[in-house]
Amino acid sequence: MDPIKLASLQNQINTLKTQLSNTQANSAKARIQNQLSYKLGQAMIENSKSILGYLRMPYVLSYIKDKHKQEQKIYQEKIKKILL
Repeated sequence: MDPIKLASLQNQINTLKTQLSNTQANSAKARIQNQLSYKLGQAMIENSKSILGYLRMPYVLSYIKDKHKQEQKIYQEKIKKILL
């Protein structure tokens, strides 16, 4: 296959992947998975399978909580910029 055509096809694939990820980001599934309670529950399930997981769980949950707060703060700032 011609390298130019191959590069063109790869660009089209990347564009479609971006569009798909944007569509999925607005889906109900993505919104639910972005909730703090879902993230914490998922981490609890993953870490409850071993003794080490139980010992590590408070740190993991604390990290997820802090990261979620940071993401929400950034999101709110983006919303303010868009509305202004």
